Amino acid sequence: MMKKVIRIIMVAGVLAIMFAVSGCFYYGPCVSGSGPVISEVRGIVNFSGVSNTGSFDVYVIETDTFGVKVVAQENLLPIIETYVSGSMLIVETKNSACYKSSSPVEVYVSLPELNHLSLSGSGKVKADVAASPEVEISNSGSGMMEIDTVYAESYMVSNSGSGYISVDGTYTDEADMVQSGSGTIVGGFFFGTADLGIRHSSSGQIHATVLDGTVVDVILSGSGRVELAGDAVLAEYTLNSTGRVDALNLEVPDVDATNTGSGHIFVWAIDFLDATITGSGDIIYRGSPTVSSTITGSGSVRPY
Repeated sequence: MMKKVIRIIMVAGVLAIMFAVSGCFYYGPCVSGSGPVISEVRGIVNFSGVSNTGSFDVYVIETDTFGVKVVAQENLLPIIETYVSGSMLIVETKNSACYKSSSPVEVYVSLPELNHLSLSGSGKVKADVAASPEVEISNSGSGMMEIDTVYAESYMVSNSGSGYISVDGTYTDEADMVQSGSGTIVGGFFFGTADLGIRHSSSGQIHATVLDGTVVDVILSGSGRVELAGDAVLAEYTLNSTGRVDALNLEVPDVDATNTGSGHIFVWAIDFLDATITGSGDIIYRGSPTVSSTITGSGSVRPY
């Protein structure tokens, strides 16, 4: 009797996992695309952000007017939903239905001001410009996001999934990069950013180049990697994990580095390096700075 109960529980668990990972099981079979590829213009206005929750290819541009156009095989158009929730344009399939198509489902979006891009599926989001006082870019899926340029007073980019985010150039006073997934954030060039904060708590990667920056503040508590280049006035690096901070190409007069983990911090310090080690990892520096070190762990402070 007990074996039968255990077997039933195991089967129920497997079915629950299947339902969770595939809407097709719960909502019925996938819809197979048929008919010609056609476009449908949707009369949707008054939004400032775009969210892609599926496997669609979404292209966003800033223009004077609102516009939404869906391009797909004819019978798939009714299940591709586009609607506004709050200030976000949501792109998703009706009732989370799955579909099969011989060509990509493409959504073309235009709007006067873009301040938020979100991807939570396996699709793509591409934008030429995001210009607004506050801009947020987030990826919690496995897909790819590519943005040419961001203009903002305050800017945040975050990756909590396995996907990829690339921003070629950013003009902002204040920026935050948050990595909590296994994916990658390529920050591109940060031009004249007064304050760049990086928070990394996972196995993913962050890459960024800072030009004429003021303060760069990095905290790495995961097993991943932060790689920086360019120049700034002040840099603060904190590592409390097995990860790696590689800032050998970020030229900074004054550097404050703290290593409480087993990973390594690589820095470029011109004038002064304040180094603290309480773990087994090292702090390796480039340049000829005056070094002040406090070491209570087994790690070392040494030139590159």
